Amino acid sequence: MPADDRSEFILNASIPLPYGFVAFTMGNQSSPFQMAAFIDVAVTQEANPPPLNLSDVRSQLSTQSTDDSLPVLQPFANATTTVSPLSSRTSDRVSLISRVQAKELRNEPLLTALHPILNVVFSMNAPDYLDSADKTAELYLNGSSPIEVVFNGGAAKFSNYSEMLWVAGFEA
Repeated sequence: MPADDRSEFILNASIPLPYGFVAFTMGNQSSPFQMAAFIDVAVTQEANPPPLNLSDVRSQLSTQSTDDSLPVLQPFANATTTVSPLSSRTSDRVSLISRVQAKELRNEPLLTALHPILNVVFSMNAPDYLDSADKTAELYLNGSSPIEVVFNGGAAKFSNYSEMLWVAGFEA
């Protein structure tokens, strides 16, 4: 995260296989925002996997559905997400690097607290795409259990954020 601007962050998610879909809350359960990162094809464990096809990788800022009948993440329209060309896969996991930008994030615990609690959810449910280009999707979380993680927000801030963007594979 930039040290002086709290409206964007770089996500580096390591998704174990055979899962292909991961979501996490943005600091606590009361936050309206959740991050969804997913691969739109089935990816299984392989001894010598082919390179990750970046056209199959999606990352989006989402909000939890207000319909309590089924937990689902819906895309948040005011966010810009960019997947890094450095995203990759190994025999047992996918490493997804994504830049997330949205001015609505400024007051979220993930970007403001020193030690926010994140709830990570791995899902086996395939995304339900909402557009013909398969760029935005709803992600159903039924059958998934959250894992609580304490995030070190202080260590995640960088004084030279432009350099970090470059290292993560983004144009500064």
